[in-house]
Amino acid sequence: MLKFSISEEVSEKHPGTKVAAILFDDLTVVKKSRQLDDLKRATVADLQLSSPHTSTDEDSPIQAWRRYYRFMGIDPVREMPAPEGLVSRVAENGKFPTINSLVDCCNLVVSRHLLPIGAFDRAAINGDASLRLAHEGERMIPIGGNTPKKVPAGEVVYADAENIFSRYSHDSDLTKVTAATKSAFLVVDATSEQSVSALEEAAKAAVDLVSRVCGGSVSYQIHIAE
Repeated sequence: MLKFSISEEVSEKHPGTKVAAILFDDLTVVKKSRQLDDLKRATVADLQLSSPHTSTDEDSPIQAWRRYYRFMGIDPVREMPAPEGLVSRVAENGKFPTINSLVDCCNLVVSRHLLPIGAFDRAAINGDASLRLAHEGERMIPIGGNTPKKVPAGEVVYADAENIFSRYSHDSDLTKVTAATKSAFLVVDATSEQSVSALEEAAKAAVDLVSRVCGGSVSYQIHIAE
């Protein structure tokens, strides 16, 4: 069984960072799930009405993630946090993306809770996983790419025994979920500014929706950098 941990360096530099680590087995992932059509349409309508990505409320999850990025030394305008990028595209395009049933479930939960969710094929993860700081010279092939891209040293990343497989803004092509995925590792992220209850609510929403659409068995645990 995959083990997950938060490194001491993340705990020291970013205390209060939170992760809900979720493991799914015996999944059935399909390219498109009709079960999600109505929810996607409702989500598009809600986002076009509320436009959460334009909020200037300092207490909003969007602003909290922008501050977290700046603290890591990343410009959140050039390298937009994943929830902000998703809801802004949906609101502007009027269309919810279709990737596959599992990823679509995660994106729907992200659109509502505005916390990042990463979904990875467990079979493609080498050994255990950790949230740590990127080292100088590390690279990652983003989804849809074929060339390794440099990851800034000191950025908070997810990694296995060999490679970085996720940044807060991009995931690796090597661990992406496909219709062939049977076991998945999901992470729901929260900053120190966001409560454990907000993280648990988003994690439960992801567990419930993925279980309903993709089936399988599930277990999860909350981790806090401290």
